[in-house]
Amino acid sequence: MNKIKSTILIFLLCAILLGLWIFSYKSYGLLAYEAYSGVGTELASVRGLVVFYHFDSYEGGRPPQNWGCGFLKPTSKKGEELKEDFDFWDAPYWWSRLGFFYLSSNTMFTGHTNVRLVSIPYWFPTIIMISLASIIYYRKRHPKKDAPNAA
Repeated sequence: MNKIKSTILIFLLCAILLGLWIFSYKSYGLLAYEAYSGVGTELASVRGLVVFYHFDSYEGGRPPQNWGCGFLKPTSKKGEELKEDFDFWDAPYWWSRLGFFYLSSNTMFTGHTNVRLVSIPYWFPTIIMISLASIIYYRKRHPKKDAPNAA
């Protein structure tokens, strides 16, 4: 019974991921903790990607930051900027063109900007979830048989 609950939970998470994946092409979701003056942390859902982005241009004390959440139309000015910022199709590595991207830099911009960017495509955790659910379901339907006793 426990394996059935696990399988249902994994399929439910998979359905949520699929919904977010499809929705990421219609509207860009953004969860942010930032002060719009040089420091911030964002989690964005853009064109089939989940992107974690952190930037900090302060050496010392930082201004207060606020939480924000919203959705942007891909055709809006900010939506076009996000689309351009997180377009990895021209990246030099094949895994970046698949949606996997990592950047860590202290010298990306002039000054003291520290940038961290991690991107994974929605299809990757979706495949992992489907695989886990399939393995659990298969093991439930086909339990291991006891090894025969050697005489």
